[in-house]
Amino acid sequence: MVRQPAQDRYSPPTRHVRNESIRKKHLTLFLSFMMVASLFAPSMSTDLSFLEPVESRHDTANNTLNDSSTQTLMSNLNTSNPAEVTGVMDNLSRVHLVWIENGSQPRLQYALIATSGIDTVLISNTLIGYNNSTAISSPSLVVDSNNRVHIVWAITDLEILYTLIDPSLDDRNGDAGDIANMTLVSYTVADGTGVRDDPDIAIDSYNGAHVVWVDTYDPGGLYFGTPLIYYTMLTYDSSGNFSVQINNSIITPALGWKGNPAVSMGANNTVIIVWEDTRGSLVEYVGLLDSSGSMTTEWEDMCAVFYGGNLTSGLSFTGIKPMLEQASITVLETLYAISGNTWHADVHKNCEDGYTTGGSGSEGPRTTHLGQNSSDTTGGIRTLDAVMFNNSSLSIPSDWGYNSEMWGPGSTWACLSWRDNSAMTPGNPATAADHKWNPNATKLIIPVSDEGPYGGSGNGNQAQEPDDYQSITEAHEACVNAGIIPVALAGSTWWWPPAGGPHVDIGGGEAVRSHMLDLVQCIGNNTTLSDRDCDGSSINSTDAEGAVFLYPSDEMSNYVGTFESGALTNGWRTSGPEEWSVVGDTAPYYVSTENLCYIGGTQWNPSFTALSCSYYQPANTTVNLTVTVDSWASEFSMDVIMPNGTVDSYNSSDVWNWYDDVLVNYTVAGNYTIYLNDTYGDGGTSVSADYNITPVYHPGWKSLEGCFSAMSGDISDYQESVLEFEGTTANGTVSFMYNVSTENNYDFLRFYVDGVQMASWSGIESGNYSTPVTLGQHTFAWKYTKDGTISSNQDAVWVDNVTIPMANYTEEVEALVQSIIQLTTSAGATETWLTVLNPYSMLNNPRSAWSQGDPATWIDPETGQYVEDIGPSLDYVWQEDGSGWGTVGHFVLVNDTRLTNGYGWSSSPDVNVDENGNIHVVWVDGRATIPSREGPSQLHYMQIDPDRAGELDGEADGLDLSQTAVVTDSAVIGSDMTWGSNPRVDFDNDGSIHITWFESTPHTDDENSRVELRWTRILSPQIVGGEMPLGRTIEQAYGVINTRIITTSTDNLMGVFGTGLDSSSQPIVNFDWPNREIIWTTSDCSDDSSLEDRWDLCMWSENVYDMAIELETGQSDEIVLGPGGSTNVEMVLRGIRIPGGSDIVITDASGAPENWFVDVGFSESYQSTTTLIEGTTSQLDLFLRAPNLQQVNEDQTFLLTVTVTSSTKAEA
Repeated sequence: MVRQPAQDRYSPPTRHVRNESIRKKHLTLFLSFMMVASLFAPSMSTDLSFLEPVESRHDTANNTLNDSSTQTLMSNLNTSNPAEVTGVMDNLSRVHLVWIENGSQPRLQYALIATSGIDTVLISNTLIGYNNSTAISSPSLVVDSNNRVHIVWAITDLEILYTLIDPSLDDRNGDAGDIANMTLVSYTVADGTGVRDDPDIAIDSYNGAHVVWVDTYDPGGLYFGTPLIYYTMLTYDSSGNFSVQINNSIITPALGWKGNPAVSMGANNTVIIVWEDTRGSLVEYVGLLDSSGSMTTEWEDMCAVFYGGNLTSGLSFTGIKPMLEQASITVLETLYAISGNTWHADVHKNCEDGYTTGGSGSEGPRTTHLGQNSSDTTGGIRTLDAVMFNNSSLSIPSDWGYNSEMWGPGSTWACLSWRDNSAMTPGNPATAADHKWNPNATKLIIPVSDEGPYGGSGNGNQAQEPDDYQSITEAHEACVNAGIIPVALAGSTWWWPPAGGPHVDIGGGEAVRSHMLDLVQCIGNNTTLSDRDCDGSSINSTDAEGAVFLYPSDEMSNYVGTFESGALTNGWRTSGPEEWSVVGDTAPYYVSTENLCYIGGTQWNPSFTALSCSYYQPANTTVNLTVTVDSWASEFSMDVIMPNGTVDSYNSSDVWNWYDDVLVNYTVAGNYTIYLNDTYGDGGTSVSADYNITPVYHPGWKSLEGCFSAMSGDISDYQESVLEFEGTTANGTVSFMYNVSTENNYDFLRFYVDGVQMASWSGIESGNYSTPVTLGQHTFAWKYTKDGTISSNQDAVWVDNVTIPMANYTEEVEALVQSIIQLTTSAGATETWLTVLNPYSMLNNPRSAWSQGDPATWIDPETGQYVEDIGPSLDYVWQEDGSGWGTVGHFVLVNDTRLTNGYGWSSSPDVNVDENGNIHVVWVDGRATIPSREGPSQLHYMQIDPDRAGELDGEADGLDLSQTAVVTDSAVIGSDMTWGSNPRVDFDNDGSIHITWFESTPHTDDENSRVELRWTRILSPQIVGGEMPLGRTIEQAYGVINTRIITTSTDNLMGVFGTGLDSSSQPIVNFDWPNREIIWTTSDCSDDSSLEDRWDLCMWSENVYDMAIELETGQSDEIVLGPGGSTNVEMVLRGIRIPGGSDIVITDASGAPENWFVDVGFSESYQSTTTLIEGTTSQLDLFLRAPNLQQVNEDQTFLLTVTVTSSTKAEA
């Protein structure tokens, strides 16, 4: 995203002002003159030359803009799929491009491309930053007034990184850039505790960088791990000093799910930030609670979680419902007691209000949906005596076991109540009473049980009955079709033996949780706690996008990470073709791959003079070198470098024609290198290093106490062996020891936390690793992964002494509460919010307790709450030292302001500020008929004039939009396909507002999927009394709203296709009237073919004011005048494209030496002006008279420049 300060946007050194010698549309005629002092008759000649672009151009792929062209700026980005691409055009008409090259080790790349001229690519693919992660995301860049490039990006979930590079420090010869020399700053903005992503950056008029991003880091522990918007300010001065002016600061200290921030510079270097936020959303829960005899504390705690009260752990909790409502998230909830046993609710204080609201055990489902008015938000605790199974109503009379555990059919009933099997919405399943869902809410169901889905009880094995599988399949299908998110809460399965005695976990818990994973993700093939592989090829394989949480149980209290029991204990699981196992120090394992090295081949396949390969020979093995030779044994020789450095050499005397046998064998372990030579160069020989499978013993953990460790499975090429532990942790540190013996740089031990790779090792390595972990449910995974060839060393990995800070019961309850809050806040529809910061006011007038480099927000030591510095630009305060009154600047000029108010998802906001300080915001918003983030969406626009509210004083409650919104929330009429995505808003020096974005439609039986790049131009504001009235729609506020399609693809544009949620890339644009450029990536700019793994950088451009000077037919192209001679040069001015159809133009001439007489004008009378009409010509004459010999007594040669410019448009 390109962001400049509004007050500087149309004057140097901003990106809109171009090098006039290149970009100004003055029409220039170059003439060559010579005065020859001689006795011969004088003569005159003219020499005319035109500079034409030399690059290849093509019509746009879909010929939508017939008078436009698409230029291929850069062919084949050498990347598999640059799904995230961002770029900026600088004031030299060069495109700075940054993209993520996807692969097993994704890389951030930079390139610099000229938009005209022969040498288009100035700097080709250049690696930016370090590269040790499997996930890079969200790159953003901006160019400052010195054309230096500021880039921010995320190591997904882990770090926010910033770099400053200067392309002028490279030779720009078309090769990869000298990144070490170009890099001025490399800085880690944020890392450590927390999950972070989505950075954006803007540059102020002093070239200061302002960075925003999303981060869950919450030092006060107030927001349950929900994401917050952070801000920092960085500078790099003319002396090369980098500094942090304002350190990482929370700018949204409020509960709610926030994302996709965008930042722009406003008037006086204020900072405008917009983002997505679930504050203001509407969420509805349906709880389906097992009411059997074992569900005692679960009821008490669930009521405390929802309504507030004392948890069974002793912890007092405010309650999710009151907490979220305080954060402006409306929660509608109904808790159903399966089969109607409400005794648990009746006896617990926490459930008292819900029990009463639901009819005190006497009422089933309501006949109307919740949310009829602002106070109608709770359905309370109600009975459920009929559910859905096998497409029929299933009666479940009250009992204390079997019927009370029908959470599978209960889930089916709840989801069919919104969309039934006939696709009717609201649904009408076969039961007598259905749940009435609020049509505008985000919908979730929460089944809670410690038993199987279809009446699970008894010995626990009933969780594996056919009815269980069928009920889960039906529930999953119903919820996916209805768009309802299932969130399952699993307890342990306990059983009291008939003879009495303590209850024991009989192992059914794994089966119960496996069924719940089938419900919330997709249907699996086995009973397993591993994540499902949901490819979306059918309803059963479609991810329901839910989650499973563990009900607090202390079941992990017997966790063991030293493996000294000789087996994987509670909480551990393993998967893969060959699974991990616990082994002793002397336990054998077997290498499955016999070949260590193979080079060479048959004649000419390949042809070579010399080849080599290296390998490690394991201990206790005998490796045979098998050699084959063609009919030219005389060409063969081979050298083998031994582990001790000595060399064994072999030649044609050791072999013969058509040799194919073991030439030599080795028994010493260590590193070997083979060099195979062919003197003729046609190949025809080969060598293979192999050994017979024999037992090999791993080295064990001799430096540790104990005799056992966990060892990876015996896998083959392209396979992985996985060890996982899932459980609820407290805040603390995870640590373990590792030992790796693999093929270096190809086979890896990788460690993951919640699916994010934290570290990897390869080759021969051992050591200790640790990383912080936060309170919550986490999955830790150790994966041994192999590539497609060669196994070396011992081909295995080990871990031991795994330390995990397991949560106690109280901490498990806290983690459960945190998880439900995170899920609730993230599930709701997002709205677009805005804030305005004033960093320079704070920097120039700091309060006494604040210093440069401190955060702008802090924690009040008395209340423990975050404090924002909200107020006007300057406040007058009494100095603490008693020296009198002084000024203090404030950081927040406008506090959080909600811009949208609807039930659809508002997403992907962008913001920019015009030269008058007006704030323009664009985003995509869900169409009201389908409240879903993936549902149909449309481009929206809003314009705010903050000055209408008077002097801003921090606006603690946000801007009053009724007093400041010039254009209210308006759908853009040109957005009419299924989905809109990734909009941006920009301005032009002719007063136009430009919005570019993508529109797409899905594949149907009648039409293939399609994505379009569109451009809307907005101009002609409707002025009343010298200003735009408040509160108008976009159609009322502007006289011209014109939308054009720039290009179309059936594949993708800049990674955008379908909903557009898979890419954050925006179009790259430059609007500098009369020139317009729009840039994007696709597989082929000309659309001649669709090449896999090829990506081109394409540019559409147009000149909206175009005229040309031409010589009249027969006019000589060379002029020579003698002393005192004169002539008239006849020319024609052609009006090619004139805005409005006509314009008054002015002509002039320059460049003649002293004493020459020059007159240029129109209509044979040398008038300096004329009215030029589009599609017509005007006569243009140039009169020249040379000086006499008394005035000039020498030859003169010069260029005379004739220009024609617009009288109304300075740029034309």
